[in-house]
Amino acid sequence: MASLPPAGAGLGPDEPLTKLSDPLKVWSASVLIDDKPVEVYKVVHEGKQSTCYIEAVEGKEFKVEIKKGTFTATDYAAYLQLDGTEAGAFSIERSNTRPAAFTGKRVSATSIRPYSFAKIALTDDADIATKDEAVIKNLGTISIEIYRTSILGISAGNREYKDNAKQHVVDERSKKAKMSHSTSYGEAKYQPESGARDRIAWIDPWKSPCHTLAFRYRSRTLLELEDIVKPIVHATPPPNLLEPASSPAAGPSSRKRKTDVITISDDEDDDAVERGKQNKGGVKTEKKPKVRDEPLRMAVKKENGQTVIDLLD
Repeated sequence: MASLPPAGAGLGPDEPLTKLSDPLKVWSASVLIDDKPVEVYKVVHEGKQSTCYIEAVEGKEFKVEIKKGTFTATDYAAYLQLDGTEAGAFSIERSNTRPAAFTGKRVSATSIRPYSFAKIALTDDADIATKDEAVIKNLGTISIEIYRTSILGISAGNREYKDNAKQHVVDERSKKAKMSHSTSYGEAKYQPESGARDRIAWIDPWKSPCHTLAFRYRSRTLLELEDIVKPIVHATPPPNLLEPASSPAAGPSSRKRKTDVITISDDEDDDAVERGKQNKGGVKTEKKPKVRDEPLRMAVKKENGQTVIDLLD
C-alpha cells in the first residue's frame, strides 16, 4: 500500500490546517468559532480513528461541520459526541456531498441549545460529581462517530425531545480535574427542524463505527505546556541606544551637564609641607615669606567615564 502524505500536505506556509480528515480523505470535519474554522494541531491516524488538538476558547459558542467528499457505496449516519455524551446526529445519503452542521443540541421541534466552551466545573463532593464512565473517559473530546447504514425511507414515528443538556461536574481528585475546560450549552434559541427523519438499517453495529473523527480541545496554555503549539512571542522594539534617557518634563537647560567649581589655595599645601619637614628632622628652616597667589579655579566634570579638569581663567 502506498504511503499517505502527511496532514496538511499541499498547504502553503500561511495556510493553517483547519480540517480533520480520515486517511482516505472521504470524510472531513471542522470546529467553528464565530463561524470560522479553528486551526487543528498534531493530527494522528490510528486504526479507525483520526485525532487532533484544537484550542478551547472559554465562553465561546462553537459549531461542528462534517462533509463527505465523494459519492459512496452506502449511506451513513454521523453522531456527534461532546465529552462522551450524544449531542446530535445526521443521516447522510450516499450521493450527498454537501456539508452538514451541528449547531446545538435540539431540545424541541423549534429550538436548540448551542454548544459552548466553559471553564471546567469541579467539586469535592463525590455525590455531585459525574459517575458516567463514558464522560470521565472522553472529557475534553469532541468526536464524530461515522456509521455505514442503508436508508429505508422516512420515519413516521413522533420524535421525543429532552432538555437535559448540562455541563458535567468533575471530582477535583480525579485525573480529569487537570483539564482547563469542558463543553457546555447556551440558552435555548429558535431554530426549527428542517426535513423529516430517515428510517435506517445499520451496517456497522452501534458503538462500532467505521471511523471516528476526534477533536481534543485544550486551553492555549495547556497546548503550549504539552508542546502541541509553540508559545506566542510578542516582539518588542529594541531601545534606541543613541538617544539619551531624559525626563519628558525636562527642559533644554536641565539636559546640560552640571559643572562643579572648586577653589584650591597653594599656600595651604606649602604650610603643610613645611610643618612636615620640621617635625621629621627637627631642622629649623627659614620661613619663606608667603606669596599669596590668586586661587586656582578649575572645572571638574565626567566624560565617557573619565574625570576631566578644565582650568578656568
